[in-house]
Amino acid sequence: MSRIIFGFLGTDLDNAQTGEDRWQKWRPTVSLFSDENFPIDEFHLFHGNGHKELAQTVLSDIREKSPVTRLHDETMSFTNPWDFEEVFEKSFDFFKNYAFKPQENEYLFNIATGTHVMQIVVFSLINARIFPGKLLQTKPRNDKKFPWKGVPASIDLALEKYARITQLFRQEYVNNIKALMLETPTRPAAPESDAEPKFSVIWNVTHKCAWDCAFCCMDSRPQTARFEMSFAQKMAVAEKLKEVAEKSPGVNCRVDLSGGEVMLNRDEHLPLIKRLSQNLGKDNVGLSCSGKNIDEGTAQKLAEVIADVEMTMDAAPGVDFPYRPKKYHQTAGDSARRLKKCGVTVGLQTVLTQHHKNPRILEDLYAWLCENHIDHWSILKFFPAGRGNSYPYLELSDNECVELGKRIRQLDAQNSAPKPQLDFHYLLPGTEKNSHCRCVRKSIGILPDGRAVACFWAVGEDGHLRDPRFLLGDVTQQPLTEILASKNSQYWRDYCANHRECALCNHSGE
Repeated sequence: MSRIIFGFLGTDLDNAQTGEDRWQKWRPTVSLFSDENFPIDEFHLFHGNGHKELAQTVLSDIREKSPVTRLHDETMSFTNPWDFEEVFEKSFDFFKNYAFKPQENEYLFNIATGTHVMQIVVFSLINARIFPGKLLQTKPRNDKKFPWKGVPASIDLALEKYARITQLFRQEYVNNIKALMLETPTRPAAPESDAEPKFSVIWNVTHKCAWDCAFCCMDSRPQTARFEMSFAQKMAVAEKLKEVAEKSPGVNCRVDLSGGEVMLNRDEHLPLIKRLSQNLGKDNVGLSCSGKNIDEGTAQKLAEVIADVEMTMDAAPGVDFPYRPKKYHQTAGDSARRLKKCGVTVGLQTVLTQHHKNPRILEDLYAWLCENHIDHWSILKFFPAGRGNSYPYLELSDNECVELGKRIRQLDAQNSAPKPQLDFHYLLPGTEKNSHCRCVRKSIGILPDGRAVACFWAVGEDGHLRDPRFLLGDVTQQPLTEILASKNSQYWRDYCANHRECALCNHSGE
């Protein structure tokens, strides 16, 4: 098995006087090649454009001591080598494209050189198995005759004896991930109107639903045997969300509870909402539901602990709409009135399908929204998720979305009476908010069984994920900060910084 080593040039430690005097100093990179019992078949040296001369000196000295080693001069320049985001992105880009062959080669990364941030990034790449190898450390041999020589030692983070090192590295990495949540992405993205950074958690707390909608995106049903977290586990997740909020000052961490139908289990979910409100603040807790089981008493309790309630309404109450049960829209309408009476901000969302090309449906719906003083009207594009996978023909083309968006704006512009605030979803083509995919970078989902997912629309029938990479972790077993630092979280953060299109629709899973 061949031994292949990677390392950053030590701009201070690897630097030495010219001439033979340079062999009177221990230089970490060169010292790797001083042990005849530690042969190195291949070595990659990373350095910036400003240190080419030093890199050539180091490589020349390595070639003198180990002429059989294949040497690779790798240019990787950092504007700021202490900037975690920059170092991580450039290192990640290099290694995700490197053709590793773990069955044939042993891979090590020398961490005796480079900034502290570089060392943390190397750990993260190894911990996520993006770099399928071990850490390598070297120290002076204390040989007075040959002071340049060193003693190499590999560190296998999978071994129990290095658990403390792994813990320290992981905490440093998690701290850097939390810091990233405070920053604006360095890659081009569509401008956002939000005044402060936001991170959204869409928490589907239950599979159970009073309805059996044909194209339910969560594949929820009145009767289901699928596993759900216990009440105690849900309350524990509320504490984990509090931890994320407390350790991410300046980030507006918001949680929206959804399902299934959240209010089918008021005995558990009302106390859960109250705890979330206490932990995150009332303004950072929302509820998405159908309106089922929201009587006047429940509406009043929600008014005390929640910022807003959003329900789906495809058509005005009393108007038949395919794929929705009877009384579905009437239930939402009745609950909207009760919530408004209690002072709750009410939003209704419409998921555009082929049926909305009938102009009468949108006209009647808009009139009802205005008449009942609904606060917000959100327009979304239909994605074939959950049982909706069986109805791909309901999805609109981009051009059809643009035309319906124009029609909705015309309805709004023609109305001077009190009307809802119009909000087009960021993935709806033809809108000013149409922007990069937000998987992990701006939001994550939590499923009823505790799985954390990159996109809450990534669920197929029976709760199966459409691609295993959407799975980030398990909130019943891991802190959310650790989940946000997982290998798949890193993958989606990188993917979404580069792709405007929706990952669910365009990600190939390769």
